[in-house]
Amino acid sequence: MANNFKSDDSFLRKLAIGAAGTNATIDRLKSLGFNPVELERGSTGFKIWKKIKIKRVRIPDILSLNTGMRFESRGKTKLEISMSHSLNDPKRAWDTGMRDDDLVSIVVFEQNCDSPIDLKQISPVHFVSVKDMRKTFSAGQVSITQPKGFEEGSEIRVMWTCAAANQRSIVIAVESGRISLTSIPDGRRQSIQLSRNKGKITLLPQVKAGDTVETNQIVAAVVPVSTTLQCPSLVSETYFIDKLASVNLSERCAAAKALRHRGYKAAEPLLRSRMSDPDEDIYVQLEAAAALAAYDDLNGWKFIESKLHSPVMTVPLETQLETVIVVS
Repeated sequence: MANNFKSDDSFLRKLAIGAAGTNATIDRLKSLGFNPVELERGSTGFKIWKKIKIKRVRIPDILSLNTGMRFESRGKTKLEISMSHSLNDPKRAWDTGMRDDDLVSIVVFEQNCDSPIDLKQISPVHFVSVKDMRKTFSAGQVSITQPKGFEEGSEIRVMWTCAAANQRSIVIAVESGRISLTSIPDGRRQSIQLSRNKGKITLLPQVKAGDTVETNQIVAAVVPVSTTLQCPSLVSETYFIDKLASVNLSERCAAAKALRHRGYKAAEPLLRSRMSDPDEDIYVQLEAAAALAAYDDLNGWKFIESKLHSPVMTVPLETQLETVIVVS
């Protein structure tokens, strides 16, 4: 029992950090006008399903209804740009299911030792493009950790080296090979070297002289990093209808979720088609049914009820549980 409790406690801490990162990113995106919604169900909470293992579709955590942009959030307890990865299983690679125009958000929290869910945000929300991360990864400008212990899982981590301000500071100088900062509270100097790993990795300045930066804000990294975003042109319902017909599973999942909020009449025939297609992935079917049911479409409700009332031999427990989550 003691070992199980320890494992659950460790897992809860990770879930709580992840949920906090997603919620902080959503709040930031709202302030920037992106109209975000949770895309990966459960990413804003920290329930632990112990009895039934749900193998979900790999999709980013957040979707912008205004722009169609997708965001994968990463809550951290120490500042690093890192992603879980597998060298042996392509389905568990760090960028599986992600597009070049997806963004990864990085935000750091201080976690109370006595309460896993007592968290304090101690950094800005940073944004990094998947396209830039892939480019740097392919160029070998990353570090790859050793596999974790058995209890923590078998994934390794890919790390994109970065450096941050220790305190709220003013950038005094950006020179070849170094960034100099002066903290605002006490004038303490901080010098950040841009050459790392014996010159094999070079950090790129993300600030300029005269900038004011916050505590734990990334000021240099091997990839471009930003704490703000320009909201691009708005997309219409048609954009998501086109994505619902994509050959890419994660695109169809995201589109069905978006159409619950962005449209119904024009998308109704395709939503019904996705929901009724026996060859379609169950998660797309459920999202399409939820989109229809949100507009009180009888077909959507019937599909959902059929997944709740059928025997386990017909509908697996995993699907029944996912249906309950969708209904909630």
